[in-house]
Amino acid sequence: MPFANCTEPLQSKKMLVIALAPFFILGLLPSIYGFLYNNFIFLFIGFSMTLGAIGDFIYSYLIFKLGLNHKILDHKSKVGFMIID
Repeated sequence: MPFANCTEPLQSKKMLVIALAPFFILGLLPSIYGFLYNNFIFLFIGFSMTLGAIGDFIYSYLIFKLGLNHKILDHKSKVGFMIID
């Protein structure tokens, strides 16, 4: 599965926002819209994107486990990060 990574170290808080943004924008918002307006297409797309964000949830869990006061750098070829302090 393709993924994007950042080439410079970022604060853990910023990386957490970046990791969870696809879930909120592509998963949660379309799901809420589809639920409120009975639009099955948006509900399906939102649910599918939420399932696709499972890797982002794992990444976010690792950031929380590490702590929010570190600088971290995305790994170049694998899912994960390196601690830069």
